[in-house]
Amino acid sequence: MAPTNLRAQLRNEPLGWLMEELCVNTPPAPTTGDDRALLGRIAGLRKRVEALEKKRGAGASAGARRAVADARASASAVCTKWVGANYYGKPMRSRAAELGCDVRQMTKTMLVENKQWRGDDPFARENAKHYLVVVQYAAAYDAQRMRSALSARTGLSKNQFNFRVADEATMAALSGFEHNAVTPFGMAEKRVPVVLASAARDAPGGFIWMGAGHTDLKLGVTVADFLKRFDPLVLDVSAPRDEREWDAAPGGDAAPKGEKEKKEKAPPKEKKDKAPAPKGGKTPKAAEFADHGDDDDTAASRLALVVGRIVEAWPHPESDKLFCEKIDCGEAFGGVRSIASGLQAFYKVEDLKDRLVLVIANLKAKKLGGFPSQGMVLCASNAAHDRVVFVDPPADARPGDRVALEGLDNPPASDAQTDKKKLFLKAQPHFTTKGGVAYYKGKAFAVGGANCTAPAEDGWAIS
Repeated sequence: MAPTNLRAQLRNEPLGWLMEELCVNTPPAPTTGDDRALLGRIAGLRKRVEALEKKRGAGASAGARRAVADARASASAVCTKWVGANYYGKPMRSRAAELGCDVRQMTKTMLVENKQWRGDDPFARENAKHYLVVVQYAAAYDAQRMRSALSARTGLSKNQFNFRVADEATMAALSGFEHNAVTPFGMAEKRVPVVLASAARDAPGGFIWMGAGHTDLKLGVTVADFLKRFDPLVLDVSAPRDEREWDAAPGGDAAPKGEKEKKEKAPPKEKKDKAPAPKGGKTPKAAEFADHGDDDDTAASRLALVVGRIVEAWPHPESDKLFCEKIDCGEAFGGVRSIASGLQAFYKVEDLKDRLVLVIANLKAKKLGGFPSQGMVLCASNAAHDRVVFVDPPADARPGDRVALEGLDNPPASDAQTDKKKLFLKAQPHFTTKGGVAYYKGKAFAVGGANCTAPAEDGWAIS
């Protein structure tokens, strides 16, 4: 019998019904030479199908079979599509063309964990320890919005919600899928509540595509069937991306642990850390790290210096110095974060929208003028602090790209560890400019091999 996921794909191919009959139905015992010849051909065909299945990966294919079987058992209409080897290197609009759909119909699935969870039932629908979140590729997951939505539904304090992408071991245990193949269909632990982004619920044509238990297999269902099958919480948990990103080739945008680009690397595994993270944000927790032999060097290597894109900005209503900003820092670093910056004297609000910036994404959250700030935007300034300029990432950088410092490599510390160990205070005095480039002790801030720059004179401090 042919594997279920290949059988499903046959139904979408020319003469697929005939191929399926040959692969699936058990023929009668041969009675003539022609029958025996036909059986030989069928046996050869089966071997070819099995070889294709093996090539796709035995373990991953088992997940695909489970996911597709669940979808077909519960949905009135299911589409499947094996994507090409270069699928993940294409812009979103090109991927949509390969699937024959609208960009806004493509979704990804991630498992998130509430690090502040306190309760009796870890699978309680509106106060669960883990949620399976389905969002569009055309939107950025926003942990703060999810936190606010669940707080409003439950009446619980926002301080009791702090969502981070679950680690790989937890993801594998609860989903039963390999990394980058998570889908709501065929989940091993079926009690995990599902959250569907309201924007995905409103996808054009009432149809959405998602992962199917295998990195290269996509599955499409109607929104109505999805709602009927999972009865998800439909929440506002995402912010739309600029449509210009639909045509941009994938860069270093950090991947959620779920159905995501297979070429992207997941954030490093984390060591247990019970300290709360900043409100509404999420950064990878402290992991085992290398001691670089110098306290300041080790501190610098553990800062989460990442690329962000300012998606919203407005003057603080009660301050003539601060801008309030919403910055997309990539989903592994909390998606869209709220950050306040004292830049009104140096920039106009229209200068900020869609600008790429560098953000320290693992600082302890604090309120500036009453506005919750979950990070810091890096700028260079002269000694008198009367000239301040942004430190600019390379033009082709993407939200979530992390700055590399040559020879200094470590997973980011947790927000609590950054604060406790005073990592920023140790590293920052060595942040400076030279020749229009940002440096730490002579090591250039680099993203994807290209330097981060600033229109500044030599020796300006970066903070």
